[in-house]
Amino acid sequence: MGELGDNEPEEEEEAPLGEPDDMLKEFIARRKTHNALIQGTALNHMTKALALAEGVLAEQAPGLYNKQKALSDASMLFHYFEPIERVKEMAQMGIPRQGQSEVTWDEEGNQQARANATLFPILVQEISKAVAEANYAHGLGREGELTPEQQRQFKEAMGGELQEAFYFMMGPALASQVNKALAQPEILDAVGEGESKGADLAYARALFSMIPGNDVHQILADLTGYSPVAKRNAMGELRKALLDAETRSQM
Repeated sequence: MGELGDNEPEEEEEAPLGEPDDMLKEFIARRKTHNALIQGTALNHMTKALALAEGVLAEQAPGLYNKQKALSDASMLFHYFEPIERVKEMAQMGIPRQGQSEVTWDEEGNQQARANATLFPILVQEISKAVAEANYAHGLGREGELTPEQQRQFKEAMGGELQEAFYFMMGPALASQVNKALAQPEILDAVGEGESKGADLAYARALFSMIPGNDVHQILADLTGYSPVAKRNAMGELRKALLDAETRSQM
C-alpha cells in the first residue's frame, strides 16, 4: 500500500529559458533605460515635492516638516551609499521595501497610479515615481502583452532588486539631463499639432519612450558626454526622433 500522497501529480519543471528574440531584447533594453529615468525622476522630485507639503505638515505638529525632511535626506543617502552586496542580501532574504508604486490600465486604456509606503517622504517618492512611470512608460508596451515564455525571459533579464539599486545610482543624473533636454523650447515647440502645438513635458516624455532602443542609447551617450558639439547634435537627433515617434503614434 503506497504512502499518502503517492498518487499526487508531480509539479512540472519549467523548461530552460531560451534566448530572447531581437524584438524582446530591444524592449528589455528600453525598459531598463526608462526604469533608470523613472527612478531618477522620482528621487530628483522627492525633496521638491516634500517642500510643497511643508505648510500642511507644520499645521500637524511643530517641527514635523524638519523631521520628515531628515528622513527624506537619510533615504537619499541610503540609495547612494548602501553597499551593493547589502542590497543583494536584502533582496535574497525577502526584506520588504519601504514603499512601492504601480501604474495599471483599465479596459478603456486609462492609467491609474497607486502608491504606498511606510514613511511619508518615501510615499512622496513613490507617488513621483508613479507619475514618471505613467509618462515614460506610456509608449514602451506592457509586460502583459508578452507571451508566458517572453514574460519569464523579461523577468530574468530585468534582475529584480539588485538591478533596481543601479537605477537608484545612475537614474538621478540621467533623468536630470533628459528632462532638461525635453523641456527645451526647440523640443516642446516641435511636437504636437494644431492647438496642442507646443506640447507639455509629459507628452514629450511619452514620445521619448517610443524611440527605438539603439537611438535612445546614442542620444543619451551624446547628451551626457563632455563634447559640446555632440550635445548640440544630440538635441537635433532628439528632435527628429520625437517627431518620428509622433508620426508612428498617429498611424
